[in-house]
Amino acid sequence: MDLLPDLPPITKYYLYGTIAMAIARHYDLLSIYDVLYSWDLVYHKKQYLRLVYALFDLGLSSTSMLFTFTVISSLKEWEQSAVSKRRFAIQLIGMYLVIISISIYTELPHSVGGILGFNIWYYVTKKSRNIIHLGDDLEIRQAWLPILSMGLGWGRWKWNTLQLLSVFLPGHLVYFFNEAMQKTYGFEI
Repeated sequence: MDLLPDLPPITKYYLYGTIAMAIARHYDLLSIYDVLYSWDLVYHKKQYLRLVYALFDLGLSSTSMLFTFTVISSLKEWEQSAVSKRRFAIQLIGMYLVIISISIYTELPHSVGGILGFNIWYYVTKKSRNIIHLGDDLEIRQAWLPILSMGLGWGRWKWNTLQLLSVFLPGHLVYFFNEAMQKTYGFEI
């Protein structure tokens, strides 16, 4: 399987951005202080490049490669199933703007790119309706995996309610407007 030629365009450029950000962070071309998103720094001190840096920052931890693979595969699945690229891009930008809007009221628990990644993962798993079989008697909907992982984060890192909502609310809003409104009212965004 050729990974890069098989990727749709938006997913491919997002992958390039995350790889470039990881390389820049690894070789200290950009420090965490250059990449860190802060509402005050962006809008009061006019450091708008932080919006771009934060979008592609998925972290440098040992688990970030697995997370990056999960985000890219979820983004690929979403982009390939999208009716139109313009609608897909609008939904993705909508998720990003909701995350930025939440950051006005609380400090985000992860980087903006990480939270966007969790929202993409949540949206794709919620839309897929797949069931995971865990033994003979236990079945779980795939959409519960991101929620359970964030629930563990809430208990472990003592997130407040807005921080927890930032991790799945944007993805759920896109799901609601894309799926529920379309099926109920025939309304499409």
